[in-house]
Amino acid sequence: MWSASMRYPEWEDYGQADQSRPGIRDVMVRSVDGGRTWNDPTIVHPYATETAYAVDPADPDHLLAATRLQRYALSGEDPEQIKRAISGVPYPPELPWCYKNGLLIGSQDGGRTFQEREDGLYGFGSYRWTALWTEENRVLLVSFAGLDCGEPDAAFDNRHVVRLSLDGGPTWVSDTPAGNRSPNRARKFTLVPVRVDDDYSDIVAVTVPLAPNRFFTTHRYKQDKTLVGLLWHFEGLP
Repeated sequence: MWSASMRYPEWEDYGQADQSRPGIRDVMVRSVDGGRTWNDPTIVHPYATETAYAVDPADPDHLLAATRLQRYALSGEDPEQIKRAISGVPYPPELPWCYKNGLLIGSQDGGRTFQEREDGLYGFGSYRWTALWTEENRVLLVSFAGLDCGEPDAAFDNRHVVRLSLDGGPTWVSDTPAGNRSPNRARKFTLVPVRVDDDYSDIVAVTVPLAPNRFFTTHRYKQDKTLVGLLWHFEGLP
């Protein structure tokens, strides 16, 4: 399975009555013959793009999808109220989007329907994910740090960070011994530090496991187009 971001000619007209068409949305397609043919499309989310999937090794119908929620205000909505009350983080005042956030969603039916995870809306700029669900039942989400909900005074952070669940998603490693049920408030392990001479860097491929607590991730810098592969592990974790 993979996703393609689909746009219609009127994709920026978020106020129209037919909400089945406008918007940036990812459409998942599937192959059951090793990639020789592709079909069976389903819409992942009406306003999401750049989606990365993690599949439960014990149940291939159980998916987590880390995606980028981006849209303007719909008819009757107040974009400034959305930025304040729903997103919970400061936005650049000139930004026309009321959503430009990371979002965690899940599916129990092989990706034919998705539901937003509780407290799974990340802050402005927390997107461009890779996702991994290991045989040890660990979920790893790699993205920009961005501006996370719960950190209203933070400056935009262009680090790449990793959020980690040790139990397949119900709880996330945080600064408390028991972890946190909110993926949005998980601890952010730094993978790629801040680049002060660049706007940001792009994650362009996947994070793959090499051994227990040994991983490989690629990313590409936007301006000089340098492609970097990282071999890494979590410190202080088994």
